Amino acid sequence: MNTLTLGQKSKIIATYTLPVILAWLFLVTNLNERFTIIAQELKPSCAALYRHGQYKIGQCDNYINEKQPTIKQQGNLEDLQQYDEKILQYWQRLIDSEHIDTAALKRVKTSSQSLFHWEIKRETKAIIDVCNQYQDPKVCEIASIYIDVDQKLFNIFIFNITTVFIMVLLPFLMMAEFLAKSQRIHLSYERRKYASTNNWWLKLILGGIMVIGWVYIINPLGRGASTYYQFFISAGMITENTLPIFIKVERISPVVAGFFGWYLHLIGYIFTKVIHHDVISGRVYNLLFKKFIVVYGLSLILPTTGIIENGAAYTLFTFLIGLFPLTTMSMLFEAASKLGMQSNKATGNLSILPGISRWQILRLEEEGVDSMASLANIRRQTIDENLQFIRRLTYFWVDIAQLYTIVGDEGYKVLKEHCQTASEFIKQSENTEFCHRVDQLEGVSNADEIARLLKSTFPPSSANG
Repeated sequence: MNTLTLGQKSKIIATYTLPVILAWLFLVTNLNERFTIIAQELKPSCAALYRHGQYKIGQCDNYINEKQPTIKQQGNLEDLQQYDEKILQYWQRLIDSEHIDTAALKRVKTSSQSLFHWEIKRETKAIIDVCNQYQDPKVCEIASIYIDVDQKLFNIFIFNITTVFIMVLLPFLMMAEFLAKSQRIHLSYERRKYASTNNWWLKLILGGIMVIGWVYIINPLGRGASTYYQFFISAGMITENTLPIFIKVERISPVVAGFFGWYLHLIGYIFTKVIHHDVISGRVYNLLFKKFIVVYGLSLILPTTGIIENGAAYTLFTFLIGLFPLTTMSMLFEAASKLGMQSNKATGNLSILPGISRWQILRLEEEGVDSMASLANIRRQTIDENLQFIRRLTYFWVDIAQLYTIVGDEGYKVLKEHCQTASEFIKQSENTEFCHRVDQLEGVSNADEIARLLKSTFPPSSANG
């Protein structure tokens, strides 16, 4: 068994994950430009809001200084109520003023007016408390709206790119780690390195899909509106329910829901492969890409059909499509085949193989084997390298598939009681008594002819040879 050095393992991991990292770097560049534009829009609005706020706070200072002796000496609640109303009037005028009536603040799904109404309640209560304690009302936090706009946006930016990086890199890193370090994989460094570069462009495309999908999972209102919303939270303008927006959002796009279901399916599928140390073949990404195309297409087309009118039900349906892409349909066909609901001529399904599990069927489909005929013609190299963890079983199934392919479905049903595999049939064909029994079976041709076809169609150099 070849033992890889630390440098060789690092090269394999780096090569395997490079396409995903490149897709992520593209996101960083694009997202940085978007945040720069948002900062340019926010700064003038926040500056105007800050200047007017400071001016009005100064007016409040003068007003309170005039009223404090009365409140202090007489405890006049009526004056305090007038102060409260004056502050509310000031904030309402500020909300309605042209200084914050900008496109930047209007982009938030929850209107800027509603956001500022929340702030009215908080700030008014804070200033009233100050009046009751005869203190300076400048503790009002309106300055936080303006101070460190760039820093607040930078923190949101870092959260975005870090979350996306972790969620996108996770499945690829698991595969790369086991490919480089697994002792159960009997391959040289050169073969492992080749496996790490295989399907490079497909991994890049899948990485890009996952990057875009996760951007809109953590920014369900869109990149711009979600950023403004998070900015208002960090500035203290929203003080109720300040959980991250992607946790508390009530509705998400059905397409995003479909992607999230597909991502969970991908993680589960990759995790199963890692458990079996089945990380050599790169064809898994071809299969996952096909499944994504199906999920994305159905998510776009279903709304036009009118089958599901309820929006929440439609979102849940697309999520389930993503979580179980293609597999549900194939499982139904297999169940129908086992129950005899399909035409015998249409059979040849892998589920008729003895001892085969659902996971093993999916694994063979990943290698392009979706029928008995394709299994009968699988290459020996594919079995020895890509299917190491089920190598012996696969050779047994190939032996069955070769006989099945020659005699057909009806013929194999009657023949398997006497002979189950191609190699066994060839050996038994030298026995006169066996050939006589075969010739008597309905739906089966001459035993010598079957043996000749097996030898010529599947020579010893084939998988079972």
